Amino acid sequence: RGLGDVYKRQEESRSTQLEEVTQFQRECDFLKKVILYSEKVDIAEWSMAHFVSEASIRRDIEKLEKKILSYHLRFVKKNGEIFLQYRNEEDVRKFLRNYLIQHFDLENETSRSSCLSQFFVDELVENIDRYISDSEANYQFMINDSYRVYLMLDLLISSYRYKSGHHVVPEEPKSLIKNLSQYEVYIIAGDLLSKTTEIPIQMLDVSEIHNICLTMLSVGYEARPQSHMAVSETVRQFIDEVSRL
Repeated sequence: RGLGDVYKRQEESRSTQLEEVTQFQRECDFLKKVILYSEKVDIAEWSMAHFVSEASIRRDIEKLEKKILSYHLRFVKKNGEIFLQYRNEEDVRKFLRNYLIQHFDLENETSRSSCLSQFFVDELVENIDRYISDSEANYQFMINDSYRVYLMLDLLISSYRYKSGHHVVPEEPKSLIKNLSQYEVYIIAGDLLSKTTEIPIQMLDVSEIHNICLTMLSVGYEARPQSHMAVSETVRQFIDEVSRL
């Protein structure tokens, strides 16, 4: 009888763990649809697609609502559908980036790709990693490996959101580029975002490039001591362009 109780507890524990994994996967799928693809979720259809009751889906959403509250986001329920409501695009991106960092082991290079593939297309993840490495070589700068994933995440999230029509609120041009030391990183950020989105740099919103520029500066962008003629020439052209505005 004692052994039977042990087996029963083990079975209950396995069942609980499985339910937690399944619930987490539903949560990821939901965030991917609502935030990355900016789509509405039909509760009835979603419950059937995930083989759970509508009550379970509503519990999932209630848990998520607690997580997004501090970012000034909320889910609106209307006519059996749910969609995201927000005021500031930056809050949406910040929430998703922090969510991914908190719930996945992204600092581990071995597991990073498989984790990110739950939200993003594998090819894009691989391409962005390569774009960053190429930029480090071409523009003679480096980013600490521990913080590289932050830049990858911001490029990935910005690409999906921007191409879905959700843009960072523009600032006054003069406030975007305040000091000469930021010209080079601005050019690099623009090049990275252009490659990621497959949109020519001159067609990208300045505020979007500035957003990636701030990420690079915050994660420890370091210029290497060697000079690089291509960067110098690009920066000179950029300064000339700004001075004509």
